[in-house]
Amino acid sequence: MLIHDKLMALAEKVRRTPFDFEDFAPAVVESYTSRLEGAQLLLFESSATRALFDIAKSTIRAGIPMETGLVPFDRIYAEISYPGDENRIAAMVERDAAGLSVRLLTLRGSGDLLLDAITTRIPLDGPPLARLDHPEALTDMAASNPKALQDRLETSEHLSMHVFQVLFAFAALRREEKVVREEGEPLYSRQQRRRAVREGRPLPERTVTRIKLGAEGRNHLAAMGDAATASGKRRAHWVRGHLFVARNGELTWRRPHIRGVGEVRNTVRVVECDDVPSP
Repeated sequence: MLIHDKLMALAEKVRRTPFDFEDFAPAVVESYTSRLEGAQLLLFESSATRALFDIAKSTIRAGIPMETGLVPFDRIYAEISYPGDENRIAAMVERDAAGLSVRLLTLRGSGDLLLDAITTRIPLDGPPLARLDHPEALTDMAASNPKALQDRLETSEHLSMHVFQVLFAFAALRREEKVVREEGEPLYSRQQRRRAVREGRPLPERTVTRIKLGAEGRNHLAAMGDAATASGKRRAHWVRGHLFVARNGELTWRRPHIRGVGEVRNTVRVVECDDVPSP
């Protein structure tokens, strides 16, 4: 997990040379690293991110409420990569009786790790609200450029909602192995573990769950591409799957299917995902 490794390296650097950082930096780093303990570690492949986000959007358009309680774990650390975006984001998500708290980390294409020290609350009923965890971290910006600070808060709210939507769709489809697949793998490589032992700081045995698309998930992506090029009389094409509320009141998956005339032709397309914001 790229961002996780960057965060842990930063925490080690702060521990060894605290005087190289601003006074608030140790508290900011600690607020992230302390929450890794006991968190479920999820790594979303970019194709899974794109499909799950699209499924969540169709759920919203259908007027189906997205319940924060559906998020599958009380504490999640998730790394998410967006197609065509050089930036990657990670989110520390915590669930309580009132909703969700989301803290974001951004790994820029330059390799810099950005910790905003902002928490976005997503309540059970109501809009998201971002606030500073450590106001001193952005004091200069607040004084000199309050609009820039407000933009940072709004961006955090926007991205946090996208993270929630991906997690919501993932949770709703976990039983549908043909849509999404979960594969466990060691958090640390063998090389990392050996090096840590040599340095006298052995690493814990932890597992990260990689989220990939199954066959129906890949068909859903194909349907997204077909929908983007729709015109006139349609040849055979894939139609996207979607979530709906069944008669028994349960959220249910309707699988992708083929519609149109003739046989489906497999074509390779490069599709830009304009609906997903850049961190």
